[in-house]
Amino acid sequence: MRTLENVEGFSLMNCLACVEASEAVYSGQPTVQTALAHVSVEDCGWAVLVAFRGTRDPRDFLTDAECWYAPITGGRVHHGFWQGAASVVENLLQLLGRDFAYRQVVVTGHSYGAALAKLFARRLAGHVFEGPTTLHRANLHSVYTFGSPRIGDAAWARGYDATASADAKALGAITWRLVNQVDIVPRVPGLLAGYRHCGREVYLPAFGPMRFEPGWPMTVLCDAVSIALDYRNRRLGLLADHHVGHYAQRIRTLWETDQAEKIQSEQRDAAAVGGFGQRLMASGAATPEGEIKLPAPKTGE
Repeated sequence: MRTLENVEGFSLMNCLACVEASEAVYSGQPTVQTALAHVSVEDCGWAVLVAFRGTRDPRDFLTDAECWYAPITGGRVHHGFWQGAASVVENLLQLLGRDFAYRQVVVTGHSYGAALAKLFARRLAGHVFEGPTTLHRANLHSVYTFGSPRIGDAAWARGYDATASADAKALGAITWRLVNQVDIVPRVPGLLAGYRHCGREVYLPAFGPMRFEPGWPMTVLCDAVSIALDYRNRRLGLLADHHVGHYAQRIRTLWETDQAEKIQSEQRDAAAVGGFGQRLMASGAATPEGEIKLPAPKTGE
């Protein structure tokens, strides 16, 4: 069972669990499967983790290539992505309603799977499960995507970001879109075709920490450095940076660094407390057992 933490906002622990699930769904047995979509559903205790597989076989490549618009309510979306999501959404909602109706849901995916994950998340956010005697809305906790392409036009992207989940949080505030260095896929389909991103960008540069919604000047600067390093190292980063294994490696490194820094911080705090105690004992204000000695009251007080 993967470990998820029930916190608001971005969670590096949840991000790591999601990228590992997105990696595992490429080789694991899917829970729900159609000709256009493969999805794993994992019980994580307080939540259920839904992971969509990215592009792997020729049918997925053909679906990716169907980049003309499909007109839907609230905007237009990539026809191939819409078909892929539509092929699995009803079966997936039925499964969640039957086995995990009252659980919170974390949705994730890589590449083509990231596009399907966001299309499904928007549908899930407004879905109502029917119980034996009651109705209740699905409880979408968060969405983490890796190497996600643009999905729809500006109207659809705005609608996605504004859609409210069961606890009234807008999808735009709980969707984390990770981009690794110069990964080419988040740059397509193009802006000139009217496609726009949704959710909050989390950029993984070639150097330094992850950056939240860095804006285009910082992104252009980081991309330029990444491309220069790739040229020097004879590496085609535009494609290599998209691999799910590269995303997983980067996030594991960030997680390990974060845990090491926390341990060092705790050790520094413990050393500071210990040093303070030693100074108290040296001055006679404390006993070796840690008891504080209060000064005796002055005579006549």
